[in-house]
Amino acid sequence: MNFLFALLLLLGFPLSSHAGVYIDSTPGIFSNPLQLLGANFTCNLIVHDPSSIDPNAATFRMNYATFPGVNLPGSSNNNSVWTFGYNVDCGGGRVNTSEPTLALHFEKEFWAGGAAPAMLEFHVQHIDTTGVQHRPISFTVPRAGGATSTSSSMSINTNKLTFGKYDGTQVMNFDWTTTPPVWDFNITDTVVRHSGNNIKWFQQRNAANSAFLFLPYFDAGNVLRAESPFYVVGTRGGASATFPADFITGQMTGTPTTNDNMLHLAGPTFTGNLYAYEADANITGNFIGALWNNANNTGANALLHLRTIGDSAGNPFIKFDINGTQVASIGLDNSVAGNPFIIAGSATLGTTNLLSIASNGTTAGMMQLTAIVQANLGAPANGNIAYCADCAIANPCAGGGTGALAKRLNGVWVCN
Repeated sequence: MNFLFALLLLLGFPLSSHAGVYIDSTPGIFSNPLQLLGANFTCNLIVHDPSSIDPNAATFRMNYATFPGVNLPGSSNNNSVWTFGYNVDCGGGRVNTSEPTLALHFEKEFWAGGAAPAMLEFHVQHIDTTGVQHRPISFTVPRAGGATSTSSSMSINTNKLTFGKYDGTQVMNFDWTTTPPVWDFNITDTVVRHSGNNIKWFQQRNAANSAFLFLPYFDAGNVLRAESPFYVVGTRGGASATFPADFITGQMTGTPTTNDNMLHLAGPTFTGNLYAYEADANITGNFIGALWNNANNTGANALLHLRTIGDSAGNPFIKFDINGTQVASIGLDNSVAGNPFIIAGSATLGTTNLLSIASNGTTAGMMQLTAIVQANLGAPANGNIAYCADCAIANPCAGGGTGALAKRLNGVWVCN
């Protein structure tokens, strides 16, 4: 207090002593505004009363108070609290209840929730004119524990938060008053980054509000990964747009090279079946998968490429399915010499072949029809051809033979 008294004298405050109370007696603008109370006082240390200048203002105070009984059982230390601010009483409340208070609070021994460890605590406290308490900023640091202590904390409570450069330029704004709240970068080329690789670090809560899901991240191979399942939903850009849907992949930066991938799905090593992709919709018209090559020259093909790894692998083929009614397949049968091109009446090649055409070797181009018997030839339209396994060479066809090629001509079967 002697230092503060000397400082006030140095600043030009003429003070007179009254048993530990010092009051400015200069007339005019400083008419009796300041009181310094002695060290034996336990509440108001400094009181600045501007009421003679601003009748609507409350006092500005520096206070000290102790609060026993707020610590852990058995502790003999009180919590000493210093408050410094406008209209603040010794307990942190308002002196004048018609005015708000805004003050700095320092606590020498704060026990969060009555639990260890003991902390030094600081906060800015505002009580508005309705009596609601707000703490825009607060932090605690441990009284003991050293550099390895993990008990420190800091809290910021505000509707808007702005970060700026030293020259005052605002570079980042948080605004929780808008719907939805906005995190705004006010400077170009601002980058948000994570210094680790192959780390799932960004999460969002799921629809059931039961867990957090990770958003995409880059793995050790610099490949963008996402947790399963992964969906992309785009708004339609309109039929006249160059790309009618919002989600577009394959718009490469730079110049691509031959056989570059516009979209590459890399699957795992796995025993069993996997779907590489699936598209589902409820469409009353055609549901179309399209490859459109818009280059107009003789080599500009639209190609669907199916490949297995070698001679000992399975078959590259396509399956057609009328759900619950009929399945058919076409493709190359890798299990048969000549690797024939097969049309089969089932989900696999080789068991219900309808047509087989050898694709390599000395038999390349040779075609084999599935055998049927004469009793099953029926009466189809003209132009049908079948291999009749028990037909004799005759016109019209007759049974009892060792096999003939049957052709449906002029309403009858002709075998030769």
